[in-house]
Amino acid sequence: MTEFFAPNPLTLLYTGLWDILEARSEMTEGLVVEGNRIRYDKDRDPHKDNISTQDVPEILIAPEGLSGNLKSSSSSTSIVQAFGVRSSTADFRYNEFLAQVQWLLFGTLIDWRNNLGLLQWQGKSFVTSVQLITTTIGFSDIDEIQGDERKRGWADLMQFDVGMMFTSSDVALELANTI
Repeated sequence: MTEFFAPNPLTLLYTGLWDILEARSEMTEGLVVEGNRIRYDKDRDPHKDNISTQDVPEILIAPEGLSGNLKSSSSSTSIVQAFGVRSSTADFRYNEFLAQVQWLLFGTLIDWRNNLGLLQWQGKSFVTSVQLITTTIGFSDIDEIQGDERKRGWADLMQFDVGMMFTSSDVALELANTI
């Protein structure tokens, strides 16, 4: 984030998702090492050129789209931010990683009122809903840089939407102050 831009609900939400996940000991104590948590709010390009066995399991959270209602009511506006959480394992032991990550994400999302629901912008909570859309599981096929051996395992995409609502006057005031 540059000094020019103040945090806004979208940046607060993305960083908040990671902060909530990384506050869970299950995530930080061995499930996915820090360098394999791909964050789009810290590094300019967090992707690795070559993937080795030390680079998996890997997890990333990517914004996938935005929709909204500019006039939800006479005084409010709402948006829905879609996210995808992608996991890659290079390991077929479902119980060892993929099931653990899915359960951790599910538990974090189901408890959204006590984590994402506490995020504030302009002194007000703005997250109004979290909806799990779908989870798709398949196989990853990763080339190992130490040789010709291919590392295969599970790949997962968990998609969810986060609903947000703001007063139209707060949005207008914020935008007027940035121009």
